[in-house]
Amino acid sequence: TAGTIDQLGKAVPNQATLSQIIEICRSWESSGVLNRRHDGDGTLLATYIKTLVCGDVKEEQPLNIGELPSLERCTKAYLALLNNSQLENTDRRLGQDMRHKLRGRVFGTTPSGYMGVFPAAAQIGDHICVVLGSSAPLLLRPTGQKDHYGLVGECYISGLMEGEGLLGPLPSLWQFGEVDSNDNRSFIWDGKKSTRTLEDPRLGTL
Repeated sequence: TAGTIDQLGKAVPNQATLSQIIEICRSWESSGVLNRRHDGDGTLLATYIKTLVCGDVKEEQPLNIGELPSLERCTKAYLALLNNSQLENTDRRLGQDMRHKLRGRVFGTTPSGYMGVFPAAAQIGDHICVVLGSSAPLLLRPTGQKDHYGLVGECYISGLMEGEGLLGPLPSLWQFGEVDSNDNRSFIWDGKKSTRTLEDPRLGTL
């Protein structure tokens, strides 16, 4: 388990408009769910923005995944939305992403400072689990029987989407590379020489 939910904001309805989503984001910020340091890399605002779009920013995705906005651009667009400013055509993707990612979901945090987007049915005390074979962390709820849990759904947790819950962060100078035709993710070493491999450098010698 990667922890439990200890704070939840207001859930986003399934048919929410962008303006309604922005109002709910304002309520998340004012309710105190952001008043803590995140354990992962980056500033609190950067982690929050990545969470709102479930990591769909250039810095978080493989190099060949397609055209994605940068984290800086998403941050500027989000702050513009909060200030009721009109977005330029090139920044409207943020609004589309927020509608797609946040409808029927809710923002929450863990005691250790992780931020996440969870199913709207999430409750405080639900367990966040990194499970082998699942591409995303799962939210589990104790059933009342010993060692029995019910599945609430998948969730996005900034800092836990790339196996960090099991393997830890990538070693220094390593980064995620491209995804090949078989959906295998490569790794790139940016030291004195350029090295690409399909072997996760966190595994070591098997």
